[in-house]
Amino acid sequence: MSAYLEARATSCRVGGATLLDSVSARFAAGQFTAILGPNGAGKSSLLSLLCGQRKPSQGRVLLDGQALDAYPPLLMARRRALLPQDLSVAFDYTVQDVVELGRYPHRQQPSSQEAEIVQRAMQATGVQALAQRVLNTLSGGERARAQLARVLAQIWEPVPGHSRWLLLDEPTAALDVHHQHAVLRLARRWAHEHGVGVVAVLHDLNLALRYADQVLLLQNGQVQADGPPAHVLSEATVRRIWQVDVHPVRDADGNLQLLMA
Repeated sequence: MSAYLEARATSCRVGGATLLDSVSARFAAGQFTAILGPNGAGKSSLLSLLCGQRKPSQGRVLLDGQALDAYPPLLMARRRALLPQDLSVAFDYTVQDVVELGRYPHRQQPSSQEAEIVQRAMQATGVQALAQRVLNTLSGGERARAQLARVLAQIWEPVPGHSRWLLLDEPTAALDVHHQHAVLRLARRWAHEHGVGVVAVLHDLNLALRYADQVLLLQNGQVQADGPPAHVLSEATVRRIWQVDVHPVRDADGNLQLLMA
């Protein structure tokens, strides 16, 4: 099985605006890939194509070698989960209610551990104590972790013969520093230990350096670079794309970091 999620020469146009222009990229199951770029680069637009939320104006998106629309929607929902930027809900759902929604695609073939999966997903993201709280009464960071528990519950168990994918749109935006690292450690663990393909839109270059296996760099709707984070995020590239000067250093654990000049 070719365990890849792939965009082939994909373009995305809305009205008269071109959000993505002939973007090609391949994402591997079992890896954590960060999509980086300045505001308006097309990061969220690419994620919307990869999850099937939006169809490309040109080109194709393939999952394990087949077009996304070749898969039944219910199967897609069992193997691919999206964490969007908008984390609010329309009704007074509790945290547990929201996490249980992640199990909805499995209703026709429920796991023998349905209740346990919901509890374990909440425990993994540190929201178990908030289970009976109404989601919309929580802080932005708490809502983000509750919604992360939902998408983890959605793809918790392997789907025989199919890869699983976790697509995260700015998952650290509402989090404090401690939870930023905790969430990305969790995402990387799901990639490396469970074979899940993780694709995350990030803004923090140092978080990408610390946790991502690969980086896709976008600007003005086009791919500027693709590869290992330390290679892509060179001083010259950061200066060209973000127009800031940085200096690479190693922290106490030997991790490469970029210091703003």
